[in-house]
Amino acid sequence: MRILRILLIAGAIVITLAIAAPLILLAVGIQVDVSKFGPKVSEIASDTLGRQVTLDGPIYIVPSYWPTLEIHGLRIADPFGAEDAEFMRLGRARVVLDLLPLLRGRVALDEIMADDVQLNLVRYADGNASWAFDGLGGEAEEPTAEPDDAEGESAGRRLAFSELKELVLRDIAVSWHDQTTGDRESLVVEECTGAAVAGEPIRLTLAGSVRKQPFSLRIGAGNLADLLTARPDLPLDLALSIAGLSLEIGLDFDALDAPLTEDTVVGARAAGTYWLVFELKRLDELGRLLKVPLPPLGPISLRAEAQIEAKDWNLSKLALRVGETRLDGSASIREGPQRPRAALELTSTRFRIDDFQAEGWSLTGAVDEAQASQPAAEPQEEAPPSDEPAPGSTEPRRALLDPELMRLLDAKVALRVDEVMLGEERLGGGELGASLKDGRLVIDPLVLEIPGGAFALQTELEVNPSETRARLAMQVEKFDLGVLTRRAQADTEMGGIFDLNVELEARAPDPASIMTGANGHVDVSFEPVNLEAGLLDLWAVNLVASVLPVVTGGESHVNCVVALLDLQDGRMEAQSILIDTTRIQVAGEFDADFHTQKLHAMLQPRPKKPQFFSLGTPVQVNGSFEDFGVGVSALDMAGTVIRVVTDLATYPARFLFIKRVSPDGKEACAAARQRPPPDAQ
Repeated sequence: MRILRILLIAGAIVITLAIAAPLILLAVGIQVDVSKFGPKVSEIASDTLGRQVTLDGPIYIVPSYWPTLEIHGLRIADPFGAEDAEFMRLGRARVVLDLLPLLRGRVALDEIMADDVQLNLVRYADGNASWAFDGLGGEAEEPTAEPDDAEGESAGRRLAFSELKELVLRDIAVSWHDQTTGDRESLVVEECTGAAVAGEPIRLTLAGSVRKQPFSLRIGAGNLADLLTARPDLPLDLALSIAGLSLEIGLDFDALDAPLTEDTVVGARAAGTYWLVFELKRLDELGRLLKVPLPPLGPISLRAEAQIEAKDWNLSKLALRVGETRLDGSASIREGPQRPRAALELTSTRFRIDDFQAEGWSLTGAVDEAQASQPAAEPQEEAPPSDEPAPGSTEPRRALLDPELMRLLDAKVALRVDEVMLGEERLGGGELGASLKDGRLVIDPLVLEIPGGAFALQTELEVNPSETRARLAMQVEKFDLGVLTRRAQADTEMGGIFDLNVELEARAPDPASIMTGANGHVDVSFEPVNLEAGLLDLWAVNLVASVLPVVTGGESHVNCVVALLDLQDGRMEAQSILIDTTRIQVAGEFDADFHTQKLHAMLQPRPKKPQFFSLGTPVQVNGSFEDFGVGVSALDMAGTVIRVVTDLATYPARFLFIKRVSPDGKEACAAARQRPPPDAQ
C-alpha cells in the first residue's frame, strides 16, 4: 500500500507538472528564434503579393498568454522601377496578441510596433505604379449568404476585433514621385502613437514634417465598438498644427444611410453637425506649404458651426477675424454640375484696410518683398547630388490667377461694412460683391463711402492658358489725399483733392503683362496742397511733385493738375495736360509705354499775364516708371534766349490785347476736366 501511495503521488506530481509546465512557460514567455523559416515565409509572401519579398533579419516568436511575432529587415521590391528598387523597407515590427479574449471570439492586440520604415510611392511614365500589387488581383468570389438564424450563428461564429492597447510607429519616411508630372513630395512621421481600448475613445497622435514643415496631428474618435457597427454614431475630434496653422475640427455624424465602407466614408450621404476652429499666424506661411503665393496676412482665426446634408455643407455662426477686423456671417458649399459652388455672406461693423494690405505681394505670383527680406539660412554641408530639391531652394509655385486654380470651384462673395478704417481715418461704409464662375472673376460692385466723395469699381478678369482678358471701370470722386499722406508721415501738411476716372479693356498672354494690351482712357484731376515727392509710393504723384518746382519756380500756388490720357495697345498718350498755378499755366505732351516701362514728357510753361522777361523754358521728363529725370535741354535753352528778345518787342501789344487768365484757375481747371465727345477728338 505504501508503494502504491508513493506511485500515486509521483503520478499526480508528473501530471501536475505536465499541465503546469506549459502554463508556466506561457506565463513566462520565452523568445524563440525561428529565422530558419524566413526563406519559406519570403517565398509564400512573394507568391501572394506578386513581387519579391525578402526577410534579411531574424524572426522571433514568443509563445505565451501574449503571443508575440517580431520580424527584422523586411523588404518589398518595386518591379516597375530600376534594378534593386524598393517599394517598402521595414527595419523592425512587432505584434503582440492577447490570448485570453481570443477564447471568447474577440481579437485583442496588446501592441503593434514598427520603426525605421521607408515607403516609396512612384507613378511611372508608362502608367505603372509602385503600389500596384498584381498578385492580389483576380476575379472576386461571389459572397456567400450569411445565416440569419441562431443556428447559423452558432455554427459559423466569426471573430470580432475588440481593442488595440498600444500603437507605436517611429521613423516613418514616405516619398512620392509622379514621373508624368515631375511632382515630388515627402512626408516624415517621427512618431505615431495611439490606442483603441474597449470602452474608451480612440486616440492617435502624429508628429513629423511635410515639405520641410514640422507638423503635429491629434485625432480622437468614438469608441471602437461604435465604430465597428454597420451604421455608427461617429464623433471625431481632430487637431492639426503646421506652418503656423492651428486647426481643430469636431464632427458628429448622426447617421449613415449605408453600411460603413470606403464608398460611404468618401462620398457618404451623411447628416450631422461639426464645429471648426482655424487659427493661423500668417497666411503666406501656409502658402509656402501649398506652393501657392498667398498674401502675408495674419493673424487669422475662424470659428463656425456647420450642418452636413448629403453633399451640401452649410456653415453658420461663422466668425472670421483677420488682424483686428472681425467678419460675421455664413457660408455654404454645394455640389455643382461641373465643380463645387461656394457662397459666402459677411458683415462687419468695422473693417480695417490695414489688416488686408500685402506689401510686395502680387496676384500674378511675383515673389514678395517680405519673403525676400527673410534672413538667409545657415550654410549647410555640401550634400551628394539628389533628385530632391535642395533645402531652402525656391520651389515652383502657382499664382492665384493660375487658370487651373480659378476653375477649382465657382463662388459668390457678398460683404457689407458699416465703417471702413484706413489707419486712424474713418472712410464710412462700403459694399463688395464678387463672383467666380467658369474661371471668370467679376467684382461688381465695390463701393466705398469717403468724406465728401465716393469710390466705385467694377472689374472682370478671365484667365485662360493662352490669354488673359480684363475690363476695369473705376471712379474716384473728391478723395482727400491727406488720408494717405498722414499714414506715411503723421505731421505732414501734404494733401489735396483727387479725382480719377478709368475705363480700360485689355488682352494679354498672362495676367502679369495685362497692361501691355490695355485700351481705354485714364482721366486724372488733382488739386494738390504742399506736394512732396517721395512721400507716397505712387510714381504718378512723384512725377508731378518732381516737375512742379521746375516749371513753376516753386513760388506759385498750384490750382490743379489735369491729365486726360488715352491708352492704345499698352501705350499711353496724353490727349491734354494742364498744370494751373496762380502765375503760370503749363501744357505739353506725355507718353508712357507699358511694354518697356518707359515714359517721356515735354512741358511748356506760359505766364498768365504779359511779362517783359518770360523765360518759359520747356521742361523734359525721361526715364522709367520708377526712375526718371527732370531737366532742360540745351536746344530748349537757346530757344528761351531768343524768346526773351522777342518778348521785349511784343510786350506792349500783349499787355493791351491779350486777355489775362484768372489766378485761381477755376474756369481753366473745369474746362480741362471735360473730355470732348468721341466724334470731336
